[in-house]
Amino acid sequence: MTDTKLFYYHFPYEQIYEENETPKFRNLASYSDDYMYTVRRFLKGDDNMLGCFLELQRKNPKQHGVINYVTNYYGFTLADMVSYEKKNNEANGENNTDGNDDNGTWNCGVEGNSRKKGIVSLRRQQMKNALTMLFLSQGTPMLMAGDEDCNTQKGNNNTYCQDNPVGWKDWSRSRAAKEFTKYVKQMIAFRKAHAILRMEQPMKLADAKGHGYPDLSYHEESAWISPRYRNRKAIGIMYCGKYAGEEEDIYIGFNFSDFPKKLALPCQKGKRAWYLAMDTTARYAFLPEQEELKETWYLLDAQSVCIIIGKQKAGKI
Repeated sequence: MTDTKLFYYHFPYEQIYEENETPKFRNLASYSDDYMYTVRRFLKGDDNMLGCFLELQRKNPKQHGVINYVTNYYGFTLADMVSYEKKNNEANGENNTDGNDDNGTWNCGVEGNSRKKGIVSLRRQQMKNALTMLFLSQGTPMLMAGDEDCNTQKGNNNTYCQDNPVGWKDWSRSRAAKEFTKYVKQMIAFRKAHAILRMEQPMKLADAKGHGYPDLSYHEESAWISPRYRNRKAIGIMYCGKYAGEEEDIYIGFNFSDFPKKLALPCQKGKRAWYLAMDTTARYAFLPEQEELKETWYLLDAQSVCIIIGKQKAGKI
């Protein structure tokens, strides 16, 4: 149960394998911008994005691997993605006509650089939200170099011709980005620690092996909802760890509405409980120690993502 390591970019992949044909080795992966723009629009609270997001978040076909990313070299960096809605390519010498005009981004209320603490905090939170979605998707995550260090190109989304500070990585910003870089490392480690987040076979959304829970299920104010409610902006995704030979269940909550939302937590059987492991509204996102949740729901703030672990209570057998 490992991520795709060897691949060739080829699109459309349907020309290579038929629908029910499974290659001996999954060394071919699809690579497109669908995931990037869907995540960006869901992140900023656009309407009717939930269905598409859930489909791409679990996309993991038998025929080939899937490469997911939220930024790429031909667009905004992660830091610019939450700071700019319009490109700033004047330095490229083409009267700002080059580069993509539709970036699907939200500047958190102010275009460009800001010293307002509320704006800076929200932007950092949105960056964590985006990378949490990326690293918890079933496809292979691709992180653009510099995003782990809050690199900025000052809103230039087409820096191919800028062999200068606009297109370079500014290492002087690394100290200020130390806390964010730590979060990225923790998220990578979390993905590696839980094979249920990177399965080799697609999810069936059913309890095909009789473990008591479906391999993947959806929840909101009530548990066990259908994922077809496309107007929703908050949802919980639960992975049953037993489908990967693990004892822990993983519950990921997303809320990109304008208000806090209660997300229902399915009952943990026996002497098990839900524990909060990460919330992007927390100062350092990942908690020093996981906190047991006493309620059957979790109140998730607006514009935030959380990770909740279902496991055996300490000292309980």
